This record gives sequence, C-alpha cells and structure tokens, in this order.
Amino acid sequence: MNYNYHCKDSALVKITGLIMVKDQEKNIINSIKSIYNQCDHIVVIDTGSTDNTIKVIKSHFPDVELYSVSWVENYGYMRNLCLKYVSNSWVWIVDADEQLVNKIKNQELHAFLKQLEMKYFDSDIICTTKVRNIGQKAFTRKRNLFKLSNKLKYHGFVHEELISTHSKVKIIDTNIELVNKGVELSEILKFNKRERYCKLLLKNIDAEPTNPRWIAMISPDYIEDNLISPNKYKILLKSVILKDSNKPLQLSNIRKGKYLHSLLSRYALLMMGNGNLAEALKIAKIGMKLFPYNANFLTLYMTVIMAKTQLMNKELLVTVIDSLNKYKEKMSIVDEQSQGTENLIDGKMVKLLVKTENYKEAKALLLSIDDPSYNEDLKPERELFYKVCEAKS
Repeated sequence: MNYNYHCKDSALVKITGLIMVKDQEKNIINSIKSIYNQCDHIVVIDTGSTDNTIKVIKSHFPDVELYSVSWVENYGYMRNLCLKYVSNSWVWIVDADEQLVNKIKNQELHAFLKQLEMKYFDSDIICTTKVRNIGQKAFTRKRNLFKLSNKLKYHGFVHEELISTHSKVKIIDTNIELVNKGVELSEILKFNKRERYCKLLLKNIDAEPTNPRWIAMISPDYIEDNLISPNKYKILLKSVILKDSNKPLQLSNIRKGKYLHSLLSRYALLMMGNGNLAEALKIAKIGMKLFPYNANFLTLYMTVIMAKTQLMNKELLVTVIDSLNKYKEKMSIVDEQSQGTENLIDGKMVKLLVKTENYKEAKALLLSIDDPSYNEDLKPERELFYKVCEAKS
C-alpha cells in the first residue's frame, strides 16, 4: 500500500471502526486506542460481557457508540448483524483482542481509500490487512477493511469469510498490520475455542462438503483432542486434494486451487502423525514443486528427513544441508498465507547441523532466531549449548 500522495476529496471518505466484543476488559482499551485516530467513528457491539468490558469502554471512550446484542453461535451471522450498525462508507473490522501495530496517519489512510473509490468505482472494494499472532513474525491476510455494499456479506459459522456477489470485486493487499492476542492459552481456554471452533467447522463442512476452505481450516490439534478422527480427516483431505480419491497422490491427480498449499500441509502432518514418513515425504516434495517459495513444505521435508536420520549417514546429511542452503538462497519471497518464515527453515537447519556436529554454525544460526514461538522446539539445542558453555567455564 502506498500512502505517498494527497487527495483533496479524502474528507469525503468516512471510516467506521467496528469491534465485536465479549469479556475483553484487558484488551479492549488497547484495541480501540490503536485505531482511534484513524477512524471517523467507532462502534462497539457487546455480545454478553459479564466482566468490566462495558464499564472500561464507557470510562475511557465516552464518544464510542456502544450497543448490546445477544450472541448466536454463528460468527458469519454475527458479523453481518454488526454491519447493520454502520452508516459510513468504509468499515474497518478489528477484533477486541487485536491491536494495530504500525503508525498510519489519518489523512493518508483516507486519501488512499478515496483513491481506491475513484479507481474502482464500479466494483466492490475489499482491503486485506496483515494479522500475526502475538510473539510471531508470520502473518495471514484478513479481509477486514472494505467499502460497504449490499452485495458484501460474511459467510461461515466460524473462520467466516467476507464474500461478494458483485460481478466485479477488487481485493487490495495492504501493509496495515495487526497483532492478535486471542491465541494465548488463557484466551483459548476462557472461550473454549478449540471445541467450539471444531464443531462449527464441521457444521461448515456438512453444509458445504466440497468447499476446500473449511477443510483447510481444520487444525491437527482437533485430532489430539479427539474432536475429529484421523480417518475422517484423511477422507476429507483426499476429497478436496485429489481429482480421483481412488487413485494415488501424484502431480497429475492434484486439484489446483486457492487452498491447496494449506491442504497439502495438513495432509503431510497427518501422515507424519500416523508414522507414514514415506507418504509425508512424497507430499512435501510435491508441495515444494507446486509452491517453491513456501517455507512450510521445505520445513516439512526437513522434518521428515530428520525423522529418518537413523537410516542416513553423515555424508548424506551434509548433502541435504547443502541443498537446503542453496534452496534458501533462491527463496526471495515466502507465501504469506502459509504463515511461513525463514525461522521455520532455520530452526530445522539448527537440528541438522547439530546432528552433523557442526556446532559452531548451529549455535550462530540458533542465536539469530528471534521468534519466541520456536523456543520450545529448539529447547534441546539451547540446553546443549548452555551445557557446553558451563563445561568450559
């Protein structure tokens, strides 16, 4: 997104910040505050808070419009209900556990949206923003800043998606970035997110069994929590990945589509969990061919290789490291929707370097990884280097 211009008519664009909230007394103030200066108007819809959420909103932001509605266990329906409280031309939907992290000037944002209106006057206009989980660098894109239209609506019981029935739709990717605190364990447990989300996803799948979006959203955690069986998960994945579910996995039998990278990643993880390393390796290789800049498939490949290292000699491991280094050099971009980052690759590289006794190189690479989400996976390697330092002192 380019903000380096001015528009005399930018004042004609009006932005409403729209927040749906329940029991977020600790996060709601920062959420509102982060977008307060960018919006002309802020509307908060409370869906049944029992803590001090409403009280803190009224005390900190008396000019915010606050409404209360009853919760219905259907996120798409609730989003559409909230839109009825918006009258301005543009709406920016921010969750109560999300917070804007980059500085954006009010005038520049308004000018940018006005320019989009003039350029795509005959289309529905949707802007995406980057949303990353707290403590992580990786992000996904969310359709949450858009010009109101009677042809736009949210769809889905959970992981709802903004869709348009307009014949012309323009989707603009921006550099606006939000951090999501809703993935913290305390938040997951407070709202029983895993079980609720899984049940709602299964409702999505029952309603639209051929929609790959819903199957791509199923997390492997749901299997661990016995919310869905591995066999059912496998059947669902094969039904949307393969052209013919009765034929083997190969490039000629792959359905190409928007969610293929996520579906293949899920399938590879499922095969690894079942101990079918040969099939997981096959999927990873196919993924690397189809999505050469997607860090997830390279990471999956490395993970499988490491699981099979007892069958490999040191020379072969060194060859693998060499190949991966060359692959990484060519990887100029990373698929944003995959949430892949170079730290994914580097984390696995550290483990391989330790196995080949390249401790100096492994330690240097380990110290360069600053994403805390990888700390647990690399805990054995950190402890190893800590013990080495202790022994030398």
